Amino acid sequence: WIVLAQDLLGHGGNIKSQPRGHWEAKGWEKNISIIESHSKSILSEYKNLPLFVLGQGLGSYLLQDFLNDNSNKITGAILAGTNGSPGFLTKILYWIARIEKIRKNGSSTSDLIDRLTSSSWNQNFASSDKYAWLTHDHEVLQEYKQDPLCGFSCSCSLWVQVLYHTIRINKFKNQQSISKDIPLLILSDIHDPIGEQGVGVHRL
Repeated sequence: WIVLAQDLLGHGGNIKSQPRGHWEAKGWEKNISIIESHSKSILSEYKNLPLFVLGQGLGSYLLQDFLNDNSNKITGAILAGTNGSPGFLTKILYWIARIEKIRKNGSSTSDLIDRLTSSSWNQNFASSDKYAWLTHDHEVLQEYKQDPLCGFSCSCSLWVQVLYHTIRINKFKNQQSISKDIPLLILSDIHDPIGEQGVGVHRL
């Protein structure tokens, strides 16, 4: 196996050249383009190896969109920490994010969006630590909290794009181009708030 990883825009190594947790206009589309470009390069360089693409969290939603046009070009896909068709509350959150983007400007973060998203994901866990939902391993949790590349708030612009495209990609007509023969592995913990404790994963 050869494992290759890419940082999303505004994350990981890309933070050196871009604001942390921020996407400019068309950030979603730029991420998809990068995934397509990397996949094409990998297939060209390693012609005799199968290509499985893994997307986790935010990356899993991008991978869902990538599959709409590229599922016939790869061997299989793994969606981890993901969700299916968003409910009514996600659509409300999208409009809240749009208002916050206008009110604060796109590159700013929003305490309101944070409270409605990442800060609320810990509500079903018996811990005051807002990151407790990520892992039961205390040592790993401390490493996460001390890592400057983790735990930051994302911009209003990023949230608007993510919420809009999450709604778009889960429309039935947009999923019809995905190959019925591609192997898919979906991974999610029963307690994961991203997958609505398994409910959203079953919808997917």
